[in-house]
Amino acid sequence: MKSHYRYTVDLYDLESGLKARSDIPASVLLKNSDNILIGNFHEFRKIDFGIFLHNQNFDRMNALVHYRLIRRNFVSFQFLLNGSVNFIDLGRSVRSNGGTVRVTVNFNGFSETPPREEAFRAVSIYIEKEKLVDEFGLDVMALPEHVRPMFMSGTVPQTVELQLGPASWLAVEDLIKSKFVGLLREQYFRAKAVELLTLTVASLNTTARGLQLVAASAVERHRQAVEAAALIYRRELMRPPSIDEIAQRVGLNRNTLTDAFRERFDETPAEHSRRLRLNLARQQLVESERRISEISIACGYTSQAAFTRAFLQQFGVTPSSLRRA
Repeated sequence: MKSHYRYTVDLYDLESGLKARSDIPASVLLKNSDNILIGNFHEFRKIDFGIFLHNQNFDRMNALVHYRLIRRNFVSFQFLLNGSVNFIDLGRSVRSNGGTVRVTVNFNGFSETPPREEAFRAVSIYIEKEKLVDEFGLDVMALPEHVRPMFMSGTVPQTVELQLGPASWLAVEDLIKSKFVGLLREQYFRAKAVELLTLTVASLNTTARGLQLVAASAVERHRQAVEAAALIYRRELMRPPSIDEIAQRVGLNRNTLTDAFRERFDETPAEHSRRLRLNLARQQLVESERRISEISIACGYTSQAAFTRAFLQQFGVTPSSLRRA
């Protein structure tokens, strides 16, 4: 096996190939990539006229990948959850790490992704400039003056990085983990792509009110990762992830995530998850007629005895006593 591979994707060729179908397996465009990019899903998909998506979910990468993307008049958004990419655009190399959105306008761009044993997870969306303004409401004239040209007609090379917000983080994760097939997959990906573009345009528009389009500091990345983890806990109350699992999902190690949680919420991730679930349980005990056993399962407790002990420790009263009160 070679130590590095080179691939080229022209978005006009991709657009032509997707005229008669909704998706193209990446192995069709990236020859021999199945032995290099080891993963569950790797596909190019049509979202709408002038909007395409590249789904990248790799368990590992066996070699250095040199990737040439001929964007032409498209803007590319790479939403990177886990891994790192060196973007060799504009005569310089810019590194993006997990938890970021890289927005690039450049007719002919290059990137390098180093080999890694850990998961690489990202979603890229390519969209025509006009659609960002006409269909998603990008306010070009409200952007900082040095940023405006990248979204105007013509190709003015520019690349900026935004921090991946919690809602966008979960939307990317939903895309990567999706098991839908056929028409369901097509509709689901379209909805999630629109959600991601909407959230990102909103973030860009907010830039006009003082935010800077620069790489986020480690402190900011940790803050956003904690907010994403908290959102995951709120969404997955029935099956709360372990601390190791959620740390891997938001791209932090266990100790860093725990320290950042204490800084943000004055409690550990486990304490935060337990508080959310028990607060929901108390609300349902008071406001619903569901059986206590059903409530305990809905709040992530497979044992009613464990649920009762945790509830008593949190509120000083058992679930049955609260319901009788």
